[in-house]
Amino acid sequence: MLIGYYLRLGALTAKAFAGASMSSEQHLVKDPAVDRDGTKYGFKGAIELWLDMNSRTWTSLDISYATARDETSGRWRAGWRVAPHVSVGPELRYDKNIETGDDNWNGRSGLFVRYDWTGGEVSVAGGVSGRVYDWDATDVSPYGTLNVLFQF
Repeated sequence: MLIGYYLRLGALTAKAFAGASMSSEQHLVKDPAVDRDGTKYGFKGAIELWLDMNSRTWTSLDISYATARDETSGRWRAGWRVAPHVSVGPELRYDKNIETGDDNWNGRSGLFVRYDWTGGEVSVAGGVSGRVYDWDATDVSPYGTLNVLFQF
C-alpha cells in the first residue's frame, strides 16, 4: 500500500511512492537450517522515471526498496513506438533479497510489447531469467509477464 507524488518536468515524468509493504513466503520443501517462511511487514519506497526522448522513442526506470525482507528491485525499458499506441523494445530487470545472506541476485533480459491508452496500458514481455552470482548466470530459464495498469 503506497501513496505517491507525480511530477512532470518537460519530457521527464517522475513519480515517488512510499508506504507499507507485506511479504509472505511459504516453501513447499522446508529447509530446517533456514526458516524464512511466514509474513513480514515493513516500509517500501519506489521511484518511477519516464523520459520521452522524441515522439517515437522513450525510456523508463523503476526502482524500489522494501524493508520487510530487505528487497531491492529495478527495471529498465527502452521503447520504440511502432504505432501511436504500440511500443516494442528491450527490458532488463534486477531483484535482490539481501535477507538470504548471499551475493546472489535474480536477473532478467527480454523484449516487451506495450499498448497504451488514455486510461492505462497493457504490456507483455518475455525472455530469459536466471540467478546471478559474480556475474555468472545459473538456473537460466524462460520467463513471461503480463502487466496491466489503470490510471485514475
